[in-house]
Amino acid sequence: MTKISDIMAFVIDMEDIDEVFDLHKYKPHLMNGGCAGTYSFQVTTIWRITFKHNADEDELYDLDYEGYH
Repeated sequence: MTKISDIMAFVIDMEDIDEVFDLHKYKPHLMNGGCAGTYSFQVTTIWRITFKHNADEDELYDLDYEGYH
């Protein structure tokens, strides 16, 4: 759970969406294809924390902990 807590604390403290890419140890990336527009942090090789960003409201939404692949 430490990884999840670390990621969530980082996300809560972010002031700008571009800061997502500053948390290198969790391999942040912006997904494409069917998940285009979703940001992802790697928790384990098969589990991710994902979320979307509403630029107009500058809010995060659809935060999830999900299996990958």
